[in-house]
Amino acid sequence: MELWQYALWGLLGAAAVEGSEAFAVMRRTHAPPWRHKEGPAPTVFAWSVVIRLFLGAIVASVMGESGAVANAVGAFGVGLAAPVLIEKMLQLARHSGASDGGGGVNGG
Repeated sequence: MELWQYALWGLLGAAAVEGSEAFAVMRRTHAPPWRHKEGPAPTVFAWSVVIRLFLGAIVASVMGESGAVANAVGAFGVGLAAPVLIEKMLQLARHSGASDGGGGVNGG
């Protein structure tokens, strides 16, 4: 697959999560998330969606290019899980930084 294809499948995976979450809120509250009393402002909601889609595309692209993901199903799944994957990588980086004397990922 080409890099842009990994990105597209990752973006679609992220969009599936966003759509599912928005649907759940609308079903529960009978209103879009930004109209709910405790929901975010429309611009905040829009930015959160854009960032989530971007993360899905970027993480799927990187994993596809590195060979960690081989096909559309894998890239879609990476897009679904991108925030969790990033958080786990950050935890690993923090842990390795604590065990190597505080140098972190870059050793500095």
